[in-house]
Amino acid sequence: MTETTKESKELKEVKEKIESMSVDEKTPDGIGDMINFKQIFRLKGYQKVWTPVSEVNKSGMIGFAEWLNKTNKKTVHKRDVIRLADFWFNTIKLDEEKKTVEKQIHISEVFNNLNAHFIDEDIVFNDYEMTSELMLIMCPDYDGNAFKPYHAKQVVKWYNEIKNKILTIERLEALKNQENE
Repeated sequence: MTETTKESKELKEVKEKIESMSVDEKTPDGIGDMINFKQIFRLKGYQKVWTPVSEVNKSGMIGFAEWLNKTNKKTVHKRDVIRLADFWFNTIKLDEEKKTVEKQIHISEVFNNLNAHFIDEDIVFNDYEMTSELMLIMCPDYDGNAFKPYHAKQVVKWYNEIKNKILTIERLEALKNQENE
């Protein structure tokens, strides 16, 4: 197999992967709208984000592969699995009548907020003030009793990982388009 054929095959696989994570209505500015969070999971004890590769078996075990990297695989019990689509963040603010208004923001909206502010930069934590500022970017009017700095740090890890994988795919597609010209 020639090097070009091998690259074309890999590029085709990557393109299929990104197409499978797309939702019906894509918005170019919203990374959170590009991702199907129902297919992305957090596994207890593992840092990365994962996607299922098997159904739950009789003993409750599920096979997972690292999201957009099928070479790294894990098998965990269903109790150790959390779907990213299930993450909601509480907000509290006062309306004109000084009444408390509570609302929830989905993780996709949090990703969109991060993407709008940081564009293609990786987000790095360096001090507590940066964390509280970042939390306001992620979730304006966040509930400080429910949304803690360690939650923000975990979401940012997921955001950086997912964003970097998407950018890698976009770069591979750009290289493929250059080859075709």
